[in-house]
Amino acid sequence: VRNVPETAKLMDDAVAHFGGLDIVVSNSGVVSFGHFGDVTEEEFDRVFNLNTRGQFFVAREAYRHLNEGGRIILTSSNTSQDFSVPNHSIYSGSKGAIDSFVRIMSKDAGKKKITVNAVAPGGTVTDMFHDVAHHYIPGGEKYSPEELQQAIRNGWPEDIAHVVAFIASKEGEWINGKSITIDGGAK
Repeated sequence: VRNVPETAKLMDDAVAHFGGLDIVVSNSGVVSFGHFGDVTEEEFDRVFNLNTRGQFFVAREAYRHLNEGGRIILTSSNTSQDFSVPNHSIYSGSKGAIDSFVRIMSKDAGKKKITVNAVAPGGTVTDMFHDVAHHYIPGGEKYSPEELQQAIRNGWPEDIAHVVAFIASKEGEWINGKSITIDGGAK
């Protein structure tokens, strides 16, 4: 999603293959940890180019291609809202922009009756989880990934998929401009 012409081509190809688009979900993200005083321009750009810029242009191209009444669903994070993690300002800020995007894009997309929402997952067991989970728990560096999975109830991709499916469904059509936190109540 870092390459806008490729994103546009993806949407063109999807319309050609399926005969139209009703739902577009952007689930891109890269994580970053470090004190904001030490963040390089390169690291800032790496994170914001994928997490923020990439999702913006997915939403733009989706809007251009979606049928009336379609759905745009982006991916934010619970760390952009009320779950604060030290040394996580770049990632959290990049995902916080998504929360703002959906509020405003939902108004702009109203002419085509397209809803724009985001899911904001907490710790979800994916490949990335095993590399970074210890950052989210005070003293977490002393635990192995397996112990971290047992220490708290982590989310699974299916937990997120259920919410995405609901937002994308007919039953979810009145949800618009929202970033829905899915984190098992983490604080």
